[in-house]
Amino acid sequence: MKRTSLYHTAVLLFAAITATEVAKTQVAAQAASDSIGCYKRGLALQRALDYPGAVEFYRQAISLDPHFADAYNSLCVAYANLNMGEEAIEACHRAVSLKPDLEIAHYNLGLVLSALGRREEAEASFERGALKLRAEQIWARDGTLKRRGGYVLGAWRFSQHWEAVTRADWLTTNVQKANTTSIAYIAGANYFLGKHVKIGSNAGAQHDQGPKSFSSVFLAQIMFSF
Repeated sequence: MKRTSLYHTAVLLFAAITATEVAKTQVAAQAASDSIGCYKRGLALQRALDYPGAVEFYRQAISLDPHFADAYNSLCVAYANLNMGEEAIEACHRAVSLKPDLEIAHYNLGLVLSALGRREEAEASFERGALKLRAEQIWARDGTLKRRGGYVLGAWRFSQHWEAVTRADWLTTNVQKANTTSIAYIAGANYFLGKHVKIGSNAGAQHDQGPKSFSSVFLAQIMFSF
C-alpha cells in the first residue's frame, strides 16, 4: 500500500511539474505574440509621426520581451525624433548589445551621436558591426621571372577601439617552377588610436611547399588613414 501511495504521489508530482512547464511555455509564447503586436502598433504610430505614442508601445513590447532588439532600435529612433538624445543612445546601446549584427542599430546610434557632437564615437559606430571582407590577387613579372600572390582578409569591429582580424596571404615566387608557393594563416586584433591611427598585432603559421614545412609568424603594425 505504501509503495502504491508513493507511486501515485510521484505521478501526481510529475504531472504538476509538467503542467507548470507547459503553462510557462504558453505564457512566454503569448507574451512574445503580444510584444510583436505592440511593436507593430508602435511602428504604425511612428509612421504617422506620433512619436510619444510610438514610444509607449515600444516600451510595452520591451516589457513583454526584454530581449526584443528591434523594439529597442525603433525606440531609439522615436526618442531621437523627440530630441531625447541620451535616451535614444541608451536604447540603441541596448539593441546592439542584444543583437550585435543588427547593422541598422549601429547606424542609428551613429546618427544620434553625430547629432550630439560626439563625432569620434559616431564614426566608430558607423564602422562597427558589419563584417568587412577584402581580397586581392596580383600577377607580376621580374625580368623573365613570373610571380603571383594575394590575400583575403576579414575584419569585425566589435567596439569603439577594437577590431578582430583574420587573413590568409599567399605568394608564388616562380609560377613556372613547382613547390614555390608559401601560404600564411594569420589572426589577431587592431586597436584604434583615434580616427586616423590603429596598431595591430597578429600571429599565425606559414606553410612552405618547398621544402614542405610550417613556421610561426608574428606581425606588429602601425597603420595610418586619412
